[in-house]
Amino acid sequence: MANSNFSQLKSLIGILDDKRNDIFIHIDKKVTFDTGTLMHFCRKSNLYIIPRIKVYWGGSSLMYCELNLFKYAHDLGKYDYYHLLSGKDFPLQSQDYIHNFFKQNEGVEFVHIANKNSMRINKVNERVNFFYFFTNWSYKRINNKCFSFLFKIIRYIQKSIYKLLRFNIYKKYNLHLGYGSQWVSIDNDLVEEILKKQNLIKKIYKHSLIPDELFIQTIILNNLNFKKRVYIDRLSHKPSNLRYLKFLPGNGSPVTWTYKDFDELKKAKNDGYLFVRKLDCKVDNVIIKEILKKL
Repeated sequence: MANSNFSQLKSLIGILDDKRNDIFIHIDKKVTFDTGTLMHFCRKSNLYIIPRIKVYWGGSSLMYCELNLFKYAHDLGKYDYYHLLSGKDFPLQSQDYIHNFFKQNEGVEFVHIANKNSMRINKVNERVNFFYFFTNWSYKRINNKCFSFLFKIIRYIQKSIYKLLRFNIYKKYNLHLGYGSQWVSIDNDLVEEILKKQNLIKKIYKHSLIPDELFIQTIILNNLNFKKRVYIDRLSHKPSNLRYLKFLPGNGSPVTWTYKDFDELKKAKNDGYLFVRKLDCKVDNVIIKEILKKL
């Protein structure tokens, strides 16, 4: 899933280019970009550009984009594993290492599922138990202060009404709520389960906020078989999706890595993390070049 930094995306394609991989890319429809230029950076993999939609952070469009990627990949290949990456992610390990790792862990799902305390702090219930209009909108993206203030009031009224009604969509469908990182590595069984339930997923999350962090985790927590298959590293406490990232204190935004962090990323690689996020060539391109050298 990419929406900017296309020179970086080309580097990512180059490092993933391997005869054992197929690559499916979604480019945000809001940006102007000649997708055909990406083909020149892929010589061994099959590369597919899936139909583009407009994607907005926090909205249901992100969830639709992920479902589209899973569906196009599944319908074409029924792969052993599906790895969901952003254009700002990079592998920390070689392709040989990654393929051997997943062979040794066949049938394991690499999905981060947050604990109840994290769900409470992030008010996850409010994301889905309130019926939101215009989920692809955000007051942060509205430049006009009056409209931004009005939008906040509308959201506040919506929340207040649903709190009074004590509406709980998960009780309605008899489901346990799940929450975690949207970036996953999952096998064909779980992808088929997601696609089998995609109509229900769309029905539940169409009017929710940031559903991309909810729907896969919820599918897993409500299926004992998949719940047992989630990867857990009890010794090092690595996140179950094996993506290495840190958050800035206070605002919860992910850290953008720079060259001064190279030793930390090298340690993450030695610790067995598979991918790092997030990198930004506009902030620091040297760290990307160094990662490419080491792989």
